[in-house]
Amino acid sequence: MKKCWLVLILLVLTACAPWVKVGGDYRAEPENYSVTLPEGWMKSNTVTGLLVTRDGVLLQTIRVGRFNVDQELKNTRKKYSRNMLPQEMADVAIDNIKSDPLITNFKLLESSPATLSGIPGSKIVYEFKTKEGQLRFKCIHYEIMSGEWIYGIWYRAAARHYFYKDVQTFETVSQSFRLLRP
Repeated sequence: MKKCWLVLILLVLTACAPWVKVGGDYRAEPENYSVTLPEGWMKSNTVTGLLVTRDGVLLQTIRVGRFNVDQELKNTRKKYSRNMLPQEMADVAIDNIKSDPLITNFKLLESSPATLSGIPGSKIVYEFKTKEGQLRFKCIHYEIMSGEWIYGIWYRAAARHYFYKDVQTFETVSQSFRLLRP
């Protein structure tokens, strides 16, 4: 009987693991997208949306998610609206990032048109330091609007080494992004 309880406890604990290895096709039916994840990366089971990392969240992350166009943003009073042009969307995203109290020394490196899943959107490349000022990150942020949803895919990595180590992996993941139902 004790062995049965031990096996049951181990099964429950492993089923609730905060990180699981991933690779290959990933479908988020409720969020209406699919993406191909890099082999050997780890997926968090404790955050909303999709968050993967290879070496740890402080070194590099790829995140995919969506939110409603009408949703208020955390760090800015600017708002998204339906039928915005991609550059207008980028301006809202940039203001929201720049206004984040946990970010210092924000530096915009690029803001340009881009597509995800064949839908026109924007690409933002920027750098920032943490509030403590000890670590510099470099980020790429793709964003599109489909109906009432804003879809985004983000790459954030320590600027010094990890950004360049995995940027091509991120670009491959972002090019694989597809909406399941337009």
